[in-house]
Amino acid sequence: MLKVKKSRFDDSYIVYNPTNFEKHTHIQKLEIAYVVKRNVERNLLPKTNSIWLLESHIRVSDDEDYIEMVQSKIDSLR
Repeated sequence: MLKVKKSRFDDSYIVYNPTNFEKHTHIQKLEIAYVVKRNVERNLLPKTNSIWLLESHIRVSDDEDYIEMVQSKIDSLR
């Protein structure tokens, strides 16, 4: 289960895996941080076409099938 916390250094939010903090990403808006958290936990393909945001989904996920699904969307956008 992913968690969201406010960064101590700036106004961003951090979506992270509490058992492995290497799996984390910084998001500027709280609402978007919770969207990333929900999408990754439920293995939902993001609606966004922002490559940066799609890569944020990959950064916090440890599910290889989900990572592959999001990566294929990134590849189709390039």
